[in-house]
Amino acid sequence: MNHKDWDFVNRQLVAKMLAELEYEQVFHAESQGDGRYCINLPGAQWRFSAERGIWGWLWIDAQTLRCADEPVLAQTLLMQLKPVLSMSDATVAEHMQDLYATLLGDLQLLKARRGLSASDLIDLDADRLQCLLSGHPKFAFNKGRRGWGKEALERYAPEYANTFRLHWLAVKREHMVWRCDSELDIQQLLTAAMDPQEFARFNQVWQENGLDNDWLPLPVHPWQWQQKIAPRLHRRSCRRQDGFSRRVWRLVARPSSRCAP
Repeated sequence: MNHKDWDFVNRQLVAKMLAELEYEQVFHAESQGDGRYCINLPGAQWRFSAERGIWGWLWIDAQTLRCADEPVLAQTLLMQLKPVLSMSDATVAEHMQDLYATLLGDLQLLKARRGLSASDLIDLDADRLQCLLSGHPKFAFNKGRRGWGKEALERYAPEYANTFRLHWLAVKREHMVWRCDSELDIQQLLTAAMDPQEFARFNQVWQENGLDNDWLPLPVHPWQWQQKIAPRLHRRSCRRQDGFSRRVWRLVARPSSRCAP
C-alpha cells in the first residue's frame, strides 16, 4: 500500500458517505456558488466541488474534499458523525471494522483494475467482471463482511478473485423450507451450477450415501459452515461423507431447526 492509493480510496469513501447521508437528509450541503458546497458537522466543516443530479444526489469530486488542514480520512468522518447519528461507542466500533474492511477491499480493487481499459472490461467474462465491480453504489461500507479477518477476506472476497470449494449438506425436507418457480426444480438448479462431470459425481456420492427424495442438497459457504452452522449442531446430528468436492455432510436437524437455501 502506498500513500497515494490510501488517499484515493479514503477520498472516494468520504465522498460516498457525505453524498449518501446528504441525500437521506441527515444534513444539508450548503451551496457556495460555482459548484462549490460545504457541509457543517459538530466541530468540523467539509468543503468540496460537486454537481447535483436530477434525483438530488450530490456527485462529489473526491479530489476537492477538504476538512480544515486535516488529511481526508474516512475514519475521521465516521467519528465526526457519531453525535449526528447518535451512535454509541459500540456502534462506532462495529462500523469502524466495516469501514476498514471496505477500504482494504477498495485498495485491492484499485490494484486489480490497474492497467485495464474500458474495452478490456467489456471483453471480460461475467465471473471475472464481477470480481472488479465496486459493490452496492449507495451502501457506504459495502465490503464490511463483518466477522472476516484479513485471511478470510483474501480467501473469499470477490475482489481477490480466488476460488474455493463449497460444502454440500444433505438436509431432510421436513426440516427445510423450500421455495422455487413452478417450472424449476432442484435438478435443473444443480445442472445449471455444475458441468456434466461434476453433476455425475454429485449423483454418485448422493446415491452411495443412501440419500433419496426425502433429502435436499444445500450448498454452504465454508466460512458460514465453520463459523455459524457446525458449532450449533450436535456432533451426532452431522456426519461427514467423503466424495464430491471433499465435503458432503448429512444434516439431521432437530425438529425445531429450520434451514432454507
